[in-house]
Amino acid sequence: MTPPADSLKPLLAELNKALKHSDLSDPETIAMLRGLDAEIDSVLANESSGDDLGDIVAQLESRFAVEHPIAAQTLREIIDILGKIGI
Repeated sequence: MTPPADSLKPLLAELNKALKHSDLSDPETIAMLRGLDAEIDSVLANESSGDDLGDIVAQLESRFAVEHPIAAQTLREIIDILGKIGI
């Protein structure tokens, strides 16, 4: 069985793929997505505790809930995995 943390990078790739085909042009949201990716990389490399990670993901999920339902679902999966690894 794959440890939950190992599922984060594939989910991020899925999220980026879903958003690539959208008309996402909000600079703040784009910056949040980049920050999410960087923070997850830091957590997986044990360079960060990930304290801000849950907040970033929750904010992004609420932004995408209506206009990008596939991205929102992927973010909910990320939230679930973060909970399983204690973040």
